[in-house]
Amino acid sequence: MDADTLLHQTVVRLRAHEGKYAEIARQNPDIGYSWLTKLAHGQITNPTIASLQQLIEALNAFEGLEQGGLAEVVAQADPVMDQVMEPRAEPSGDVDAGRIVPLETA
Repeated sequence: MDADTLLHQTVVRLRAHEGKYAEIARQNPDIGYSWLTKLAHGQITNPTIASLQQLIEALNAFEGLEQGGLAEVVAQADPVMDQVMEPRAEPSGDVDAGRIVPLETA
């Protein structure tokens, strides 16, 4: 993939989040709101590779939060949360359910 294509695809991804540039900038302190808006509106046409990479990483993180929601992000970060978030089975009416009862010897 050449640099122009990567830049174009990244700008298209950024523009898909128009109105949320401030939120993206807040989540990544290395990217400023002003820079995001200038890039999205074509005022910056030749960003550095480092800046473009930071933007791609910021968009990946932002889209992950937006698509999966906070519960999914927490569950991925902490596998124990998967177990906590799973619905539990309803208790049965059997009082001995789940209890180990020794067998009587003959």
